[in-house]
Amino acid sequence: MDENHLKSLKPHKKYAFQPLSIMKKIITMAMAVLMAAMTINAQTAGDINFRFRGGANLSTLTNNDDAKQKIGWSIGFGLDYCLTDLFALSLDVNRDQLGCKSESLDKKLNLEYISLGPMAKFYATPWLALQAGPEIGFLRKAKLDGNSCKDAYKKTEFSLPVGFSFEPKVSKKDVAIVIDIRYRLGLSNANDDDIDVNDMKNSAFILTLGYKLGM
Repeated sequence: MDENHLKSLKPHKKYAFQPLSIMKKIITMAMAVLMAAMTINAQTAGDINFRFRGGANLSTLTNNDDAKQKIGWSIGFGLDYCLTDLFALSLDVNRDQLGCKSESLDKKLNLEYISLGPMAKFYATPWLALQAGPEIGFLRKAKLDGNSCKDAYKKTEFSLPVGFSFEPKVSKKDVAIVIDIRYRLGLSNANDDDIDVNDMKNSAFILTLGYKLGM
């Protein structure tokens, strides 16, 4: 087979595979879609939205060397009112299974709270909100490996949830998916003052998935 024939087998430059060119086109299209989504998803002053979410948390009690993190659940709903295109106020109602795991006893302590409070939200982008606000929690159940121990813990506690939510719209009817990530910082003692132990506060990382619906 001569050299001229070998050259004829090489792909013509016009039809050569060009991965960099394809990647540039994909990136350009993705950026265009993202910019369109950001424009469509912009908040408007006076908007009212309903949110529902559910997911999991990783919680423990502070100031206790025997307390280790455990997995629990979290659910909640809320109403948002947009003050401007960038700022909104919300009222949240949540139910969280907090507590910890005792390393020495190999037992789980579950503390269930119903919490409510206002949150301030700042939209860094039309679909990404930074949020924080005070919260008061009411103890509903307290169980150590299934056995009630509610008398050992305070009936109310205060906390400060801080975090952010990712809220991309999925339709033109003001429906958005909400991915909410927050840290729940306990501000008050969770155990009863009559119990002769160190003050312990709830601490939890919470991840939930839900939706937001315009009203």
